Amino acid sequence: EVRRLAQEAAVIGPRFDATLLKTVTADPRHLEAGCELLCDAEIIEEVAGSGSVSSQSFRFTQTLLQDVIYQNLLLQRRTDIH
Repeated sequence: EVRRLAQEAAVIGPRFDATLLKTVTADPRHLEAGCELLCDAEIIEEVAGSGSVSSQSFRFTQTLLQDVIYQNLLLQRRTDIH
């Protein structure tokens, strides 16, 4: 689930809002927990100044990491999310 969330976020781009991610994710119920796990793993980080979970902004800690996650996503799934 967390891997899928990271892939969906990677489609959005190197920086993304939780609100937008919630609209494209396959399982929006686990968004908050998934983002926390990705932050703990230092894959993403919260952008300073974002407020509640509904308006939080995140970014990948490394642009190359976002690119690798994006490239590992199946083309059909990537197209569906776009």
